[in-house]
Amino acid sequence: VRRNPSGRYFVSLLVETEVQELPKTSSYIGMDVGLKDFAILSDGTIYKNPKFFRSLEDKLTKAQRVLSRRMKGSSRW
Repeated sequence: VRRNPSGRYFVSLLVETEVQELPKTSSYIGMDVGLKDFAILSDGTIYKNPKFFRSLEDKLTKAQRVLSRRMKGSSRW
């Protein structure tokens, strides 16, 4: 268990398991990775783009505002 300077806790787990091999098949699948959609498979399955930046945009704005008020080289930099 670790705690970072901002007070958030993180836990790391290491687990050993046996790997089960899957049976080999003669079928193939195609995958197209794009910008509009994250991935499109040859069977028509579409995976939407997760848009990580949009979900964290408000948090980034707040962090930039806090950083802009700090003095470079100070103890809180």
